[in-house]
Amino acid sequence: MEHGSFIVDRIREAREVRGISIAELARRAEIDESHLGKALRGKRELKADELIRLSYALELKSRDAFIPCELMGELQTLNRRGPGGQAKR
Repeated sequence: MEHGSFIVDRIREAREVRGISIAELARRAEIDESHLGKALRGKRELKADELIRLSYALELKSRDAFIPCELMGELQTLNRRGPGGQAKR
């Protein structure tokens, strides 16, 4: 799954679980409702500050909420390697 779609799906799920409309989420996150709607429909990308605002409004921990398990595994593998692909000691 594309990471952008994953993020939008997580926002939608969190919003629905909490019973928050797009209009109310936009208000709480201080994001223009039409911009948020377009982002959630895949018509525009979310900006970093919007993602942070949405995380706060939905009371999500950004790292856990928006990084797919597969990507987390890749990042952990990369973190265990040093410069040039060498394993850290």
